[in-house]
Amino acid sequence: MTKTPGDATQIACRAADVAFGGLLVYSGFAKSVDPQLAITGIERATGLESMGDWVLLTTVASEVVFGVSLALLGGRSLRAIAVGLLGVFTGYLLLLRWNAPGTPCGCAGSSGVPGVAEFVRNGLLLAGAAMLFVASPANVSKQERSA
Repeated sequence: MTKTPGDATQIACRAADVAFGGLLVYSGFAKSVDPQLAITGIERATGLESMGDWVLLTTVASEVVFGVSLALLGGRSLRAIAVGLLGVFTGYLLLLRWNAPGTPCGCAGSSGVPGVAEFVRNGLLLAGAAMLFVASPANVSKQERSA
């Protein structure tokens, strides 16, 4: 059986799915260890003073569920959602920086104030997720995957 460039792309996409899925699961669990920083950040960034805990709960649940799904299942549709999620998370950092400068975001359990490094990190992750989506095979049937 000879390997084709498409095989390498599929292997790279699956490895990236597992890595990014694991990062999301870690981030979700890290927020749940010390939720107050994230709750405060959400409330100050959005002005939703009484809804920070609800927003955090849905964020953590979606990160963990989506991260596990991406790591186990992969696929182009989940990669598209990953691009969207990273866009939302980057938007949150921008809102926090604009509306509440000096407030920690609680991102991935971090107690630091978002700065250039966090924007660079999110930008690189967003670019990587977008490239992964573009590079991933569009319509690979289950039969082709198992062959």
